[in-house]
Amino acid sequence: MPHRPEPRPSPHLTLQLGLGPFGEASIDLRVSPAHADELRGCLEAEGLDVSNALEHAAGGWLEILSVSLPAALGGGGAITVAITKFFERNQGKKATFGLDGQLLTTENLSISEIERAAKIATRLQDEIRQREAAAPKPIENTSAAEDPSAS
Repeated sequence: MPHRPEPRPSPHLTLQLGLGPFGEASIDLRVSPAHADELRGCLEAEGLDVSNALEHAAGGWLEILSVSLPAALGGGGAITVAITKFFERNQGKKATFGLDGQLLTTENLSISEIERAAKIATRLQDEIRQREAAAPKPIENTSAAEDPSAS
Protein backbone atom coordinates (compact mmCIF):
# COMPACT_ATOMS: atom_id res chain seq x y z
CA MET A 1 0.00 0.00 0.00
CA PRO A 2 1.50 3.38 -0.93
CA HIS A 3 2.31 5.86 1.81
CA ARG A 4 -0.49 8.39 2.15
CA PRO A 5 0.50 11.50 4.05
CA GLU A 6 -2.42 12.32 6.28
CA PRO A 7 -3.64 15.90 6.45
CA ARG A 8 -3.44 17.73 9.76
CA PRO A 9 -6.46 17.41 12.07
CA SER A 10 -9.20 19.84 11.12
CA PRO A 11 -12.78 20.49 12.22
CA HIS A 12 -13.78 20.66 8.54
CA LEU A 13 -14.80 17.87 6.18
CA THR A 14 -11.86 15.71 5.03
CA LEU A 15 -12.15 12.82 2.58
CA GLN A 16 -9.11 11.05 1.15
CA LEU A 17 -9.66 8.20 -1.31
CA GLY A 18 -7.21 5.39 -2.03
CA LEU A 19 -7.00 1.82 -3.22
CA GLY A 20 -7.34 -0.87 -0.59
CA PRO A 21 -4.66 -3.52 -0.08
CA PHE A 22 -3.37 -5.23 -3.21
CA GLY A 23 -5.36 -8.34 -3.99
CA GLU A 24 -8.58 -6.90 -2.58
CA ALA A 25 -11.18 -5.18 -4.73
CA SER A 26 -11.69 -2.36 -2.26
CA ILE A 27 -11.36 1.37 -1.84
CA ASP A 28 -10.27 2.95 1.44
CA LEU A 29 -12.01 6.19 2.35
CA ARG A 30 -10.28 8.24 5.05
CA VAL A 31 -12.84 10.62 6.47
CA SER A 32 -13.01 13.11 9.31
CA PRO A 33 -14.59 11.41 12.34
CA ALA A 34 -17.51 13.86 12.48
CA HIS A 35 -18.54 12.81 8.95
CA ALA A 36 -17.84 9.05 9.05
CA ASP A 37 -21.37 7.94 9.94
CA GLU A 38 -22.91 10.16 7.27
CA LEU A 39 -20.54 8.79 4.60
CA ARG A 40 -21.16 5.21 5.77
CA GLY A 41 -24.91 5.81 5.42
CA CYS A 42 -24.50 7.07 1.85
CA LEU A 43 -22.37 4.04 0.92
CA GLU A 44 -24.70 1.52 2.53
CA ALA A 45 -27.74 3.18 0.90
CA GLU A 46 -26.14 2.26 -2.45
CA GLY A 47 -25.84 -1.37 -1.35
CA LEU A 48 -22.09 -1.29 -0.72
CA ASP A 49 -20.36 -3.47 1.89
CA VAL A 50 -18.57 -1.09 4.28
CA SER A 51 -16.27 -1.99 7.15
CA ASN A 52 -13.93 -0.09 9.42
CA ALA A 53 -10.24 -0.51 8.68
CA LEU A 54 -7.24 -0.03 10.93
CA GLU A 55 -3.82 1.14 9.93
CA HIS A 56 -0.93 0.79 12.30
CA ALA A 57 0.68 4.21 12.07
CA ALA A 58 1.42 6.94 14.54
CA GLY A 59 -0.75 10.02 14.54
CA GLY A 60 -3.72 8.86 12.47
CA TRP A 61 -6.82 10.91 13.17
CA LEU A 62 -9.04 10.07 10.19
CA GLU A 63 -11.46 7.16 10.32
CA ILE A 64 -10.91 4.60 7.57
CA LEU A 65 -13.91 3.02 5.87
CA SER A 66 -13.07 0.11 3.57
CA VAL A 67 -15.57 -0.46 0.77
CA SER A 68 -15.58 -3.86 -0.93
CA LEU A 69 -16.36 -3.54 -4.59
CA PRO A 70 -16.68 -6.95 -6.29
CA ALA A 71 -20.45 -6.60 -6.70
CA ALA A 72 -20.18 -2.95 -7.74
CA LEU A 73 -17.38 -3.40 -10.28
CA GLY A 74 -19.69 -4.61 -13.00
CA GLY A 75 -22.43 -2.13 -12.72
CA GLY A 76 -23.42 1.36 -12.03
CA GLY A 77 -20.58 2.91 -10.10
CA ALA A 78 -22.38 2.78 -6.76
CA ILE A 79 -19.41 4.25 -4.91
CA THR A 80 -19.37 7.25 -7.27
CA VAL A 81 -23.09 7.82 -6.62
CA ALA A 82 -22.59 7.53 -2.84
CA ILE A 83 -19.65 9.96 -2.75
CA THR A 84 -21.54 12.42 -4.95
CA LYS A 85 -24.55 12.29 -2.58
CA PHE A 86 -22.25 12.73 0.43
CA PHE A 87 -20.62 15.82 -1.06
CA GLU A 88 -23.96 17.26 -2.22
CA ARG A 89 -25.15 17.09 1.41
CA ASN A 90 -22.02 19.03 2.41
CA GLN A 91 -22.06 21.57 -0.42
CA GLY A 92 -20.86 24.99 0.71
CA LYS A 93 -18.68 23.66 3.53
CA LYS A 94 -14.93 23.91 3.83
CA ALA A 95 -13.55 20.60 2.62
CA THR A 96 -10.29 18.79 1.91
CA PHE A 97 -10.46 15.85 -0.47
CA GLY A 98 -8.39 13.99 -3.00
CA LEU A 99 -6.50 10.87 -3.94
CA ASP A 100 -3.47 9.33 -2.23
CA GLY A 101 -2.07 12.48 -0.70
CA GLN A 102 -2.95 14.77 -3.63
CA LEU A 103 -5.41 16.80 -1.64
CA LEU A 104 -7.37 19.90 -2.52
CA THR A 105 -8.76 22.23 0.13
CA THR A 106 -11.72 24.41 -0.74
CA GLU A 107 -13.45 27.04 1.36
CA ASN A 108 -16.85 26.49 -0.26
CA LEU A 109 -17.50 23.00 -1.70
CA SER A 110 -18.99 23.58 -5.16
CA ILE A 111 -20.67 21.46 -7.84
CA SER A 112 -17.47 21.37 -9.94
CA GLU A 113 -15.49 20.06 -6.96
CA ILE A 114 -18.19 17.45 -6.30
CA GLU A 115 -17.87 16.33 -9.94
CA ARG A 116 -14.09 16.14 -9.51
CA ALA A 117 -14.50 13.88 -6.47
CA ALA A 118 -16.86 11.63 -8.45
CA LYS A 119 -14.26 11.34 -11.23
CA ILE A 120 -11.63 10.31 -8.67
CA ALA A 121 -13.92 7.55 -7.39
CA THR A 122 -14.57 6.36 -10.94
CA ARG A 123 -10.83 6.34 -11.66
CA LEU A 124 -10.22 4.19 -8.57
CA GLN A 125 -12.86 1.71 -9.73
CA ASP A 126 -11.12 1.55 -13.12
CA GLU A 127 -7.79 0.86 -11.41
CA ILE A 128 -9.38 -1.98 -9.44
CA ARG A 129 -10.77 -3.46 -12.68
CA GLN A 130 -7.26 -3.32 -14.18
CA ARG A 131 -5.81 -4.99 -11.07
CA GLU A 132 -8.40 -7.75 -11.29
CA ALA A 133 -7.73 -8.30 -15.01
CA ALA A 134 -3.94 -8.43 -14.48
CA ALA A 135 -4.04 -10.70 -11.43
CA PRO A 136 -2.77 -14.23 -12.06
CA LYS A 137 -5.58 -16.72 -12.37
CA PRO A 138 -5.45 -19.96 -10.33
CA ILE A 139 -4.36 -23.02 -12.27
CA GLU A 140 -7.02 -25.70 -12.33
CA ASN A 141 -5.95 -29.24 -11.50
CA THR A 142 -6.79 -31.25 -14.61
CA SER A 143 -4.45 -34.20 -13.94
CA ALA A 144 -7.28 -36.47 -12.68
CA ALA A 145 -9.29 -35.90 -15.85
CA GLU A 146 -6.30 -36.73 -18.07
CA ASP A 147 -5.14 -39.84 -16.16
CA PRO A 148 -7.47 -42.78 -16.84
CA SER A 149 -5.98 -44.76 -13.92
CA ALA A 150 -7.18 -42.05 -11.47
CA SER A 151 -10.76 -43.33 -11.75
